[in-house]
Amino acid sequence: MQQTERIISPPGRTCSKIIAFVLAIASFSLTVVLPSHAEEKINIKVDYVAKLNELAKAGRPEELNAAPYYKKAFELFVKQPEQLKKINRRIWPDDLTAEQREVLQTWVRQSSKALTQLKKGTQKPHYWPEYRGTSMMGIVLPELWKARALAIVFCSRAKLNAAKGNFKQAFSDLLVCYRFGAHFTGPKTLVEQLVGIGIRTLAADAAFQILDKQQPASDLLKYFQLQLETLLLQNTFVIDFTSEKFFICDSIRIMFTDDGKGGGPIKQSEVKAIVRQYQQQGQLSPQEIEELKRRWGKLERQQTTLLADKVYEYYGKVVHKTPWQLRNEGIILEIEKMTNNNALLHVLAPNVSRVLEVSSRGKADTEALITTLAFLRYKADKGLFLRKLDELLSSGYLKNLPTDPYSDKSLVYKRTKDNFVLYSLGADFDDDGGIPSKWGEGEKGGDQVFWPVQPPEKQKK
Repeated sequence: MQQTERIISPPGRTCSKIIAFVLAIASFSLTVVLPSHAEEKINIKVDYVAKLNELAKAGRPEELNAAPYYKKAFELFVKQPEQLKKINRRIWPDDLTAEQREVLQTWVRQSSKALTQLKKGTQKPHYWPEYRGTSMMGIVLPELWKARALAIVFCSRAKLNAAKGNFKQAFSDLLVCYRFGAHFTGPKTLVEQLVGIGIRTLAADAAFQILDKQQPASDLLKYFQLQLETLLLQNTFVIDFTSEKFFICDSIRIMFTDDGKGGGPIKQSEVKAIVRQYQQQGQLSPQEIEELKRRWGKLERQQTTLLADKVYEYYGKVVHKTPWQLRNEGIILEIEKMTNNNALLHVLAPNVSRVLEVSSRGKADTEALITTLAFLRYKADKGLFLRKLDELLSSGYLKNLPTDPYSDKSLVYKRTKDNFVLYSLGADFDDDGGIPSKWGEGEKGGDQVFWPVQPPEKQKK
């Protein structure tokens, strides 16, 4: 799959088409395609593809790279049977019909060779692909849709094993899946990092389903919890925006003239091509066309380059921020102010609030899972649930409280008569008492409830 074009929509809602296709995890607005080349001869001074390869490899020897194993796993990949595509992947194996379960088991068996290669890859300490292409706009990415599909197979095998009581193998598969997703962190393309978060979320979701349907012994819960805690420390959910800056710099290199002193106006052929792209999206009035020409036509190379440096330096300072912090500290408005007067940065700079929201949600999923494992361990050992969340710390069952990305506090814990509720306030930033929703999005709001696990029909497929 090639990342041959960048998708943009004014003002500042940008991402790659691959993100929407592979993950479907963000409501990015996808409209106008930025031209990736102009009619004029391109003056190549910097090979940003080579720079990205250098950063990803970081001077490590090839024997530490998981890439050969992942490539082999993609080659051995077996497509999902049509009978399974219409089935909610969150349905527990025992709830499938006999025919559906047989199809699922067959798919898992047929995928065993690919899963073996993927597992070997996760045993390597690092992963970096070899990016190829004459520009950042045309680099060849790994087959990320296969990566996500293989993660689904791993999660399916884990649930099949758990349904038979083989929890050790089930947790082992989920840890492999989690390590696989974690391998996509660091200085890689943004879409790869988001796919990696999505894979780890799939593993966490499958683990919640297993804990909901089965009752693994306390020692197995402890093993799984400790492994996840270690992986969370080793592989954070922090987004690296280096590749995104390279996309911007490469676009400047291609789209602007060069006076030899770091300056030069945007090429008129690029402005015309951009206007055509907007016109293809819908009817524009003569006034709107003239405004587009004005906004794009006034761009200058040096000013755009300096602004890109400023914007991405600022991104580096806010990558650890949660959605609650982004809102309360006015960070999104600050970014809008920085990019508003430069059409290129305004539409090509990534939607930071949405990207950081995805990473914060991924981290919350893992922390909620670790916390749930700790509560279930305590219940298995002591015969009851604790009254308060922080009692897990004093009792030695948890090292850190799980943070809520939508508040300045920890996740909300409430003990019920014979169970407990664990949830995040969600994107509406208020406590709805544990009313289940998809991260509090939509007009009705609600909370993101991690425990108890919601039935498949109440969750998004």
